[in-house]
Amino acid sequence: RFFTSTELQRQLQSKEDQIFELEATAATATAESTHRAKTAELEAQKRIHQAEEELRRVKFEADQYKGSWLRQKRRVGELESEVKSGDAGSRLNRNEAEAIRRKAIEKFGDT
Repeated sequence: RFFTSTELQRQLQSKEDQIFELEATAATATAESTHRAKTAELEAQKRIHQAEEELRRVKFEADQYKGSWLRQKRRVGELESEVKSGDAGSRLNRNEAEAIRRKAIEKFGDT
């Protein structure tokens, strides 16, 4: 069967319309996927930043507790030394030094 030029032109136009629609769909899909990828990347960067901030805050708090624990431990050692040597006098007795030591262990652990 032979096609007339009008039929061929109609088929050609139909194919061109299909190609145009496919190209438009592909462009839309590309734009959407690019947008989603960029959004996901920004969200990931935001979560990383939040995690880094949280890590800095926790490290700062840990450093504060460590410093406090070391000061408390040093003070307990000084008090125990004073009690053992008898230098504590009326300021502090052995029971008070032990109570301070137990309090430091409860708060900071025994390390």
